[in-house]
Amino acid sequence: MTTSEHGLPSALAAHDGEQVEVNGRYEMFHQGRYRVMGPDGPTHWLCTIELDGGGSLRIGGRRDTEREALVGRPVTARGRLLVRPSGAPPHVAQMEPAPTLVEATVTADGELPLYDTVPTGVGGRREVVEVLTTHLAMHGDRSPELPPAPDGVRVVRASPPGVRFYRFLYDAVGAPWHWYDRKRWTDAELAVVVDDPAVEIHAAWRHGTPAGYVELDRRTAGQCEVAYFGLVPEAIGGGLGTWLLRWAVREAWRDESLARLWVHTCTLDHPSAQAVYEKVGFRPYAHERHRQYVVR
Repeated sequence: MTTSEHGLPSALAAHDGEQVEVNGRYEMFHQGRYRVMGPDGPTHWLCTIELDGGGSLRIGGRRDTEREALVGRPVTARGRLLVRPSGAPPHVAQMEPAPTLVEATVTADGELPLYDTVPTGVGGRREVVEVLTTHLAMHGDRSPELPPAPDGVRVVRASPPGVRFYRFLYDAVGAPWHWYDRKRWTDAELAVVVDDPAVEIHAAWRHGTPAGYVELDRRTAGQCEVAYFGLVPEAIGGGLGTWLLRWAVREAWRDESLARLWVHTCTLDHPSAQAVYEKVGFRPYAHERHRQYVVR
């Protein structure tokens, strides 16, 4: 597939100024201090359609209700294509002109994928929930200065943690938030990851008992993922979570070759999870939706 100088498929770019219909994923990006005018007033959120064929089209500031319902979903969008939007109306104004779909109408496309990650043998009432996953990243250490550790808290790397201790941490922290994926792995599969020297398991201990942990995955050169992070239920609510995350960010950036630190959270996590990630310097860059089974 050939692309135009603006990153659009050439076949689409050829319809500059015309009404078009495109398929893609609904996305939104926070513009920091910049704002655009949307139907609900000024907004920091700029929305786009990430095209199935590559490239993206901006659709400007959209209604709050639309963003909340569609972000991360596959959608169909219809509107007038402006490859060079110098004359775009205010609600699609942008700092740097980019291909834009003017007066777009957007509708959800089909069913969301449904995943069953619940391990065999888990008892309880099963139900299907819709999950929105948010991916966040930082490209330089922007975290606030790390304050002293809370009273009685120390962080110790388990190197290697071993499968039995890792399963204890994973369940103790993740059970309230429906962490199922790694419960389905065999011991051999789990050991390959958690005992890898490039995967760091840092356990937070408070007055001699495990209070939480963070997993830093450095297996990709120049990148580090906060693969798992959280506290046991008894440790939530006193500020330890924010401190431990700041500690983890500082620890990740000890690698001078690191260019990107990233994490993801979802609507099954603690309600404050995303706010805490943003507080220490992470910024959202992508979303996706799916359905999955959970056990209540």
